[in-house]
Amino acid sequence: MTYEVIHNPLKRPILEILKDATKPLKEYDLHSTLGGSAFSDFIKDCSNDLSLFRKHFLVMNALYELHDELLSEGVYLHISALEIYLKEIVYLPSTDNTLSTDSTFQKLSLYYQDWQHFNKTNDNNVSDLLQNFWAKFLANEEKNQSLQCLELPHEASWSEIQQRYKQLCQQYHPDKGGDNLYFIEIRQAYDNLKCLFK
Repeated sequence: MTYEVIHNPLKRPILEILKDATKPLKEYDLHSTLGGSAFSDFIKDCSNDLSLFRKHFLVMNALYELHDELLSEGVYLHISALEIYLKEIVYLPSTDNTLSTDSTFQKLSLYYQDWQHFNKTNDNNVSDLLQNFWAKFLANEEKNQSLQCLELPHEASWSEIQQRYKQLCQQYHPDKGGDNLYFIEIRQAYDNLKCLFK
């Protein structure tokens, strides 16, 4: 099955908005400045949730495509949940001038530049995405508490979490005379962290 690759008409307007910005913007700022008519051709006959997904996808697609295009012009487009801005790249002699982007950035870039995600996403998919988002959001809110419960530092790796969880289960399992309530807390903390590391 082939999917239509769409030319994103929002790229140039978004670039102009970013060029004129005097401070970092949020995605909401871009949506507000573009206005609803910028999206109207893409959200006909869509539910509210699917419309929101498509608007978000179009803006993020434009940003990640612009990011790649602007690098060759010596401009870095910073894209994060709370800050979107342009920054001139200053290359220093006798230093490693390669720009590194973390794996999360790369995954998001690949996702948003693949039009299949836009074309094939339906209401059920959006519902699943929202549930997954909120589960991860709530788990992230509880991450620090969960790590404290397992007596681990904030930067603990998934393998460290698994190892510590097994140790605490052996120590506090009710079948081995452990504290039943604390064992439940340990299990909940582990489940919260598992959701984040999936």
